[in-house]
This record gives sequence, C-alpha cells and structure tokens, in this order.
Amino acid sequence: MDIAVLDREIARQQTIYESLPILSDVTRSDVLYYDVRTPVQLVVAFHAQPHSIASLYSENRKNSALAPPPNSLLERAVRYGVHAQKLSASNGYAPMHQEVLPVRNPQGTIVGALSIESSAVEYNAFRHRGRALAQALYAFKESVARGDVKGSGNLTAFTARDGLLVVDHKLRIRYVSNIAEGFYHNLGVRQRLVGERIDALETGDEQLLWRAFEEGACLEQEDRVRDAIWLRRAIPLTPAGGPGGRPSALLPRKTALLLIRDVTLDRHQAANQVRLDAMIREIHHRVKNNLQTIVSLTRVEARRAQSEETKRALDELSNRIFAVAQVHESLSLDHESAIQLKDVARQIARQVRESLLPRDSKVSIDAEGDPLRLPPRQATAMALIINELVQNAVEHAFEPEEGGYVRIQLEDAPDHIRLAVVDSGRGLPEGLDWRNSPNLGLKIVQNLAKELHGAFEVRSQTAPARGLIAELKVSKVLPGGQ
Repeated sequence: MDIAVLDREIARQQTIYESLPILSDVTRSDVLYYDVRTPVQLVVAFHAQPHSIASLYSENRKNSALAPPPNSLLERAVRYGVHAQKLSASNGYAPMHQEVLPVRNPQGTIVGALSIESSAVEYNAFRHRGRALAQALYAFKESVARGDVKGSGNLTAFTARDGLLVVDHKLRIRYVSNIAEGFYHNLGVRQRLVGERIDALETGDEQLLWRAFEEGACLEQEDRVRDAIWLRRAIPLTPAGGPGGRPSALLPRKTALLLIRDVTLDRHQAANQVRLDAMIREIHHRVKNNLQTIVSLTRVEARRAQSEETKRALDELSNRIFAVAQVHESLSLDHESAIQLKDVARQIARQVRESLLPRDSKVSIDAEGDPLRLPPRQATAMALIINELVQNAVEHAFEPEEGGYVRIQLEDAPDHIRLAVVDSGRGLPEGLDWRNSPNLGLKIVQNLAKELHGAFEVRSQTAPARGLIAELKVSKVLPGGQ
C-alpha cells in the first residue's frame, strides 16, 4: 500500500477513535469499536464508556476478542456491511439495545464495526424524544463510522448536567432537551424554542455554529452569556441518508449538535477557591515571617548572653523555631502540596551548622536519600525531630577541633518512612540509658515519635565506622488523618 494512503487511513482511524467518547456520552451508551482481524475473529480496539450514565460493563473491554455468533448483528455488519439494531440480552442481566454499524476504508473494504449498546430503558427514553433527535443521532453515528467528525478529541465530556440542541444549517432549532430549555429560561428566554431560529434568542450560539459549519470541525467555547457562563460545544454533521440508506426529509443538508453546560457556579466556586488559596498562602507566609523575626530576636539575645549555657539554650531554641518556619515557608508556596522533607532537612542542616559550629569547623552536615513528600502534620514533627537529632550530634558527638560528618538519611519504603541521623563521632557513652536521658532534645524526639506512632531507636555504630545512629520509622498513614 502507498505510504501516503496508509498515513491517511491511520489518521482516519485515529479520528474515529477520538470521536467515540463524545458519541458514547451523547447517546448514553457504551460504544465498542471492533477491529476485523478475520471474518471469524474480532478484537475490541477501543471501548468508550459514557460519562453521562453508568456503563453496562464493570470493566473496559478493550483488547478482548470474540468470534461473532452466526447471524448476529456483528456478523452481519462485518460480513455483509449491514447496519442494524435490535433489543437483546445485556451481559446476561437486563435487556439492552444494540446497534451495529460497519466501518469501511476509502476503498470500501469493511475493516471494523461500531457496536452502540445501551439499556432498553435508555433506548425507549430516546425513542420518545422525537424524530429530529433520532435522525440527528443517526447522522452522528454514521459520521463517526465514516471518520467525518473532526476535532472531537478536544471536546469536554458530555455529562448528565449538559443540555442538547439539534440545529440545522439554517440555524433552526429542531430539538431541545429539557435541561437545555431550562438554561435558556434562566436567561429570560420564554418563547417556544423548537422551530425558532437560534440567532433570534440573542445568546450568541449562532457564532459558534457558523464557525463549526464553515470549518467542518467540532468546536468548544466558554464565555459569558448574559448573567451566566456557558460551556458550549458544536458538533457539525453531514448525514449520508436515513436509516437503511434511505434519504430523509428530516435530515437537512447539514445539522449540528449543540451541547451546553451552565458552569456559572463552578467558575464562581473556582474563583473563590483561588482567593481562599491565596489567603491561606499569605497566612503561612506571614507566620513564617513572624517566626523568622522571633528567630532573629532570639539570636540577638544569644549574642548578648553572658553564660555559654544560656547562649547555647537560646541558639537551640532559635533552631527549633527555624525548623517550624521552614514548613510554613513551603506551605506559603503551595498550601495544598505535600512538604518536600529533603529540602527542609537541608535548610535545617545549614542553620544548625551556622548557629552551633565555628566557621572553621571540619564537621560536615548533609541530607541524603529519597525526596520524601509529607503532609504538613508529619512534616512539622519530622522537621523538629531532624533539628533535635542534628543539634544533639553536633553538640555531643565530636571533640573540639575534631572533624567528622553528620548525615540526615531519608528513605521512602513501601509502607513506612525511615529517618536516620548518622554521625561519625564517639557513639553512646558507656552505660547511658538514652530512653531515660535528661537530655531535652532526646525527650522532644521521643514525644514527637509517639505522636507519629513511630518507632525510635538510638544505637552506636561499630563497623565499618564508629559513630551513632538515631533512627525513626513512621507509617505513611497516620491515625486520624494528616
């Protein structure tokens, strides 16, 4: 086959696939595209399940294969090119309506079949909505099977909230659903809509419809209509004839489906949410700034302190406040996102080094491991724990003028989070019971570990290097939520 011909056929096939979801939504049906491998083997190449109603299938049937039963609608479609429909059993449950259309390539060869399946209740409901809608939907199905519905892949899904109109090429309304009629009535339109020219309603629908007719493609547009905000989608159809190939007087030269959704409340809620998000981010930003101010004041007091013990206590206090401030800094950027603990750990490491170690210290402090993302509650507690463990290592692990390292290790295991602060210092003093130590930092860590329902352990390293490991394991899911 010529490459250009093959490319066109692939493009046409893709156009058909893209049209199936909106066809499924509008017809409130499951739409299955069967690829003809052989006359006795069909494979579901695409299964569109509707957004407008519950699917007939509990699982998507894509890639499933079957041999069409003799004289079934599928067999008649792929063998003889028959477009037919009937009521039948649905998956062994309630009755369903099935309509099957053959799909041909430009050379006329049957390459597939569309099976449009809906519950008998839905089918009967459509039957009572008038011939204009039935003819338009018939034209829609035929257009999809021919690959004539362009640009449908960009359309927003049609749901139970949407209204539907059928409008001919002269802009005459031939059908309007109850939901769509309600939208127009909410705008103050009181006249009978069926038979009326849509441009007489002065809602601007005709502009989208003219463009869709001229471009021969589906179009979507959201804009203000008087006091409302509407999402409108236009689907132009060029019917080839009525059922069974017969020309139909009810099918004009061109017809369009106009789908309307009133999104006024959605957009107002979205705008309110944006304002709320901005306000919450501003609150976190101000809290962070206030905490930073307290940190600065505490540092000033530390520099003025007469005793080393007081200075050390104030430096430790400022580091604790700084750790909490870093969480609020992250939340001020995006209050709904999880906190990147590794970034917070690096900031804490820098702060502890600057405040508790001399500039020429040979002790390095680094964060390594997985980029853990935690909810604010866990992140705040973990930040305080990191701060206490790093401070404890800096203060007690090394002799003056001695070099070494402190490493903050983060691990994202399948069911838990592991945090370890490892140093290359002297390890635990002989006989020290760390669980009952008077050290304030260790008491803070143990209390926070209990709040997180975590397991905390401290042990000395013996090989391959000396030092100490302070390790915390916390479940990813906290009792009581975030």
